[in-house]
Amino acid sequence: MTRYVALLRGINVGGHRTVTMPRLRDAAGAAGLAAPATLLASGNLLVTSDLDAAGVLAALEAAILDEFGFAVETVVLTQDAVRALVAAHPRPEAPGAAIAFCSGPIDADAQARLAGLATAAETVDVAGTVAYLSFGAGQATSKLAAGIPRALAPLVVTVRNLATSRKLTVA
Repeated sequence: MTRYVALLRGINVGGHRTVTMPRLRDAAGAAGLAAPATLLASGNLLVTSDLDAAGVLAALEAAILDEFGFAVETVVLTQDAVRALVAAHPRPEAPGAAIAFCSGPIDADAQARLAGLATAAETVDVAGTVAYLSFGAGQATSKLAAGIPRALAPLVVTVRNLATSRKLTVA
């Protein structure tokens, strides 16, 4: 059995696409995913399964659609992979350190689009399927933060600050 981290994108923001964590855990359990646990109310789910990551993703997406009536873009990684990605962050002490988790590799064009959004106070370091970010003055007013989904399209991408990412490695 492998422990997985499922990162749901764009839920519980501004009263739209509400996904309560108890219902999410119940839906994951009903889909055959063991030991469902959530962290915060922002779409961080941990499950255990004999399925591979693609199988967990398919089971979870179907369960969410069935339970909530709408699709939610999700990125699924093993907990060990998240642990390694967190440990590899090149600027963990930078202000606003975060990781953009993607559904596939970030190509050179997408990397250039991301870098073009960053201010002098922000950083972007791409490594495979993640972008290591720091938002300098904060994520709320950052053009980089606002532009990530568009810059990385068509990939599914969801961003977690480094503190939350660390918590996902031990939960």
